[in-house]
Amino acid sequence: AAFLLGFGFCILIFGSLPVLSFASNRNREFVYRPIEPATDLKPGRPVLAFVLGTGFNPDPWLPPNSRVSGTFHARLLEGYRIYRSRPNVRLLVSVANEYATLKDKQVFLSAMTDILSLDPERVDLVSQAESTDDEARLLAGHLRDGEQLVIVTSASHMPRAMTIFQDAGMLPTAAPADFQCP
Repeated sequence: AAFLLGFGFCILIFGSLPVLSFASNRNREFVYRPIEPATDLKPGRPVLAFVLGTGFNPDPWLPPNSRVSGTFHARLLEGYRIYRSRPNVRLLVSVANEYATLKDKQVFLSAMTDILSLDPERVDLVSQAESTDDEARLLAGHLRDGEQLVIVTSASHMPRAMTIFQDAGMLPTAAPADFQCP
């Protein structure tokens, strides 16, 4: 009983730390406001919306939309919203799983492109990234001259992602998604 009481007390103390509090998490999520494509994207300038990845399950038995988490769905839908805002937006999607083959990832992205009725010519894949640092490094091979870069990731991950991309010499626009503390 003494052990359980002490353990419970430790959990309460640990859970009350500011880093774990709702207010702290909410503040981190609202560093960047949701993007408004009509006003936040430069008119006439092409856009590359980079959807940062989360885990991917290559199991062919699962339908494509069940091979990723809800977090990935929220990010992809935000990328889709930006993609649909104008015809000069390309979508770059990172699909992460070091054990999945390139073919598995390509088949998945192709199926998701079909589900969302996206133009395959305007969608590309980053398949080698295992971290946000990797995504920033691998972006160079996909970003075209004159394109405005938009980073799409979870709202709580956005401050870290923006720092990584800015440290890599880029000036992206933030498009937070997957708000957990609205």
